Amino acid sequence: MRITTEWFPIVLGTMVLSLTSWIDYTVFNMSLALQVGKVIYFIALALFALILIGWAYGYRDINNIKEDLSSINRVAFSAFIAVLIFVSGFFYTVYISYSPTTVIDLSYLYFFGYALAFVINVVTWVKIYLGQKVTPSYALLVPSIALSADVVLGAPILPPFSYVLKDVGTIYILMLLALGITVLQFVFLGSVSLLSHLQGTRAYPTVMIPLGAASIIGINVLSFPAYNYLGLFDVPEKAALAIGVSLFDFELWNLVLGLFIAVNRIREPPSLISWAYVFPTGIAMFSAFMLFQMTGIYTFVDFIIALNIVVVFALFLFCLEDVPVYESYDEKFYPTEVKT
Repeated sequence: MRITTEWFPIVLGTMVLSLTSWIDYTVFNMSLALQVGKVIYFIALALFALILIGWAYGYRDINNIKEDLSSINRVAFSAFIAVLIFVSGFFYTVYISYSPTTVIDLSYLYFFGYALAFVINVVTWVKIYLGQKVTPSYALLVPSIALSADVVLGAPILPPFSYVLKDVGTIYILMLLALGITVLQFVFLGSVSLLSHLQGTRAYPTVMIPLGAASIIGINVLSFPAYNYLGLFDVPEKAALAIGVSLFDFELWNLVLGLFIAVNRIREPPSLISWAYVFPTGIAMFSAFMLFQMTGIYTFVDFIIALNIVVVFALFLFCLEDVPVYESYDEKFYPTEVKT
């Protein structure tokens, strides 16, 4: 059995559990939740290292490299490495250290993760344009989400220690560029993927990926007023909040849609793609958390509690099932890609 990029969402799902614990600590002042989240974070880091090593080890055979490069889904899912870089850096500031020295080190990590996400995004879209038998699916939005996930690490390394960085403006511009790319790719590829789904393609868990796209866009928009001190742009907080709430409504719609489909398909054998339910839900939870911080409206706390339940329930169902593991990629993970 070879470890491929389909395994990285498992690490991200584990990171979501750490995020859930940290939000519970912040919102409900549960000190135990903070300690649990920290333990889960270190477990996720160890898991990330093991899967990353196993994934790289598989490339000792050049045929495996050719096989993965020929699969657009595997190329797209490699963008999860960039997401894990951003998320790992964010949790480093939460659980380990948040100082001027840390910010400088994390800025290098930010640029590396951004470059990786950007390159994978470009390669994915080159394959989309040049591929003759590629069926569009929401799974192909992963590189877009990964690119805008830079805000997860970009936000902590700006205020309050941004004075130690020489390229603060560059980071902010990169975040804006990532948002623009994600929004337009979400509109274009999302629409095409929906039409493809209506025409007969079925990859049910991927219906949750638009939830992740809308959530990460909302997080970006809600973050921008905090950077007005840079003097580059002036984003009114109330305008950002209005857009963020509107996007959150769309997130809820996607969540309800995805859960109905999940319940409807619950008897089907799961695969690693089932983790597609966990990561977008975690991003939506962070979006609700930011809205609560900005508004103080406890309705968003209710959403946080509900999303907590959804994350735990999704992981519980996934772990209970007898998950099939295949030694080779044969469209069982992603039935949306047409073989050549």
